[in-house]
Amino acid sequence: MANGDNFWKRLYDNMWALLVLGLGIPIVVYTVWGMIEILNVPSLPVN
Repeated sequence: MANGDNFWKRLYDNMWALLVLGLGIPIVVYTVWGMIEILNVPSLPVN
């Protein structure tokens, strides 16, 4: 078995790593997406 195959097998067998990745990736993606959306909101004109 190649070394890369062993890494993926150990990753998929680790329940806690899958939980952290399953929660962490969406949190990071949606946070970055939200920040981009907030920064792209046009400012109100001041009279």
